[in-house]
Amino acid sequence: MVSAGLATPAGKEWGKNICLPSALLSGALSIMHPPLYHASLEARQRLDVWSMENDPVMQEALGHWLTVYTNLSLISNQKTPLHCDLQS
Repeated sequence: MVSAGLATPAGKEWGKNICLPSALLSGALSIMHPPLYHASLEARQRLDVWSMENDPVMQEALGHWLTVYTNLSLISNQKTPLHCDLQS
């Protein structure tokens, strides 16, 4: 079950505000890694079908989630330590 966050008025507004960045990220993934893009798109479509039958709150939220990515990590108003990943 999805949190009702994206189904709230503030969540819907946030979804509208990230529409362009979401489209750009999905487009970039489709060029950089087509198999992952298509797998993500298929997962998103299956989630949409499942939520139509099982979770109306998720279904409404998915209407505002315009990317093939299924999650988003966000750090807000926090300081993060300097990080150097030597493996990338």
